Amino acid sequence: MKLARGHFEEVRNEGGSLLVRGWMLVPTSPLEELVLLVDGEPRQACPPTDREDVLQVYPHLRHSAHTGFDFRIDGPPHAGEIEIEGRAGGRAIARLRTPFRSDLETFVPLPPAEILERTIGRSSPEYYRAEGLRSYSEFRGAVERHRPLSSIRRMLDWGCGGGRNTVHFLHDGPVPEVHGCDIDGDSVAWCRESLPTGHFEHASPEPPTPYEDRFFDLVIGCSVFTHLTEPMQEAWLAELRRVLAPGGLLVVSVHGDFAASLHFQGADRWRRRLKRLRVGTPEARGFDDLGEDPRLGTVAPPGYYRAVFQTRRYTMRHWSRTFEIVDYIPAGMHTYQDLVVLRRPDESP
Repeated sequence: MKLARGHFEEVRNEGGSLLVRGWMLVPTSPLEELVLLVDGEPRQACPPTDREDVLQVYPHLRHSAHTGFDFRIDGPPHAGEIEIEGRAGGRAIARLRTPFRSDLETFVPLPPAEILERTIGRSSPEYYRAEGLRSYSEFRGAVERHRPLSSIRRMLDWGCGGGRNTVHFLHDGPVPEVHGCDIDGDSVAWCRESLPTGHFEHASPEPPTPYEDRFFDLVIGCSVFTHLTEPMQEAWLAELRRVLAPGGLLVVSVHGDFAASLHFQGADRWRRRLKRLRVGTPEARGFDDLGEDPRLGTVAPPGYYRAVFQTRRYTMRHWSRTFEIVDYIPAGMHTYQDLVVLRRPDESP
């Protein structure tokens, strides 16, 4: 199967029907048909619909204009797995997956619009809930490849924002003690009020955090390292190692090779760009800082919040100085960012 970019913008019950809306893009191949599967069973098929908004993001891929899906099926399940299968030449070439549950509105409260914007880049409640469940599932799957979630005594959602991932760990209940922290004080205050069974702290943009040594068995971070300079990444890796118990897992996302190939309009273009950036020692190669990302506005100090990409080779080489890298999942987060699973070595620091 090929890697595909895409989002589930809406997955919900409405009037006795299941609505599944979003888009799916295979960078190397136009899709001829999209098929909706529910728990592995094909339920509906249609040609891709027009998505001019996707074309505006990926203008170098002309077929990105025809990537939409909008399914409605009767007799929806209360929970299960949703798949979108992309077909070309009569065969399946790519898939998008997400879990589905019809009760999200009952336990996933919605932050104010300004927090939604900072967390997901838009103010859509449907998108917030659908993608939050999807990312939770991706984190949980990555963790459980290496240890049962029931073995986690205490965990931290580092960079929790409005709690879109934290709320699922709290609701599903396999981890007895769930913490979250963020540099966005408004988001932390909202989480404290709206997710009272969690423990939330306002974090400084730079280490240390207020947590004790070896406090957590698991730390997750969704799109945090994607916004940090090299020195700040190194500082936070050391801090997260400090607060993790020996054998504890760190599961975080990065803008890796697949994300870069889309952003820079092709893998070859990114490789040529990296060659032009090769200054200093060979160890510094493979990290690309595009400059400040303005999305956090005044929440982050000037110049702190960046837009960065890094090769898999760079991540493996640099991060293995602080952690044991036990897994690397290309496009494992929202079929865009790579997921890196790291373990704190058992020996003392």
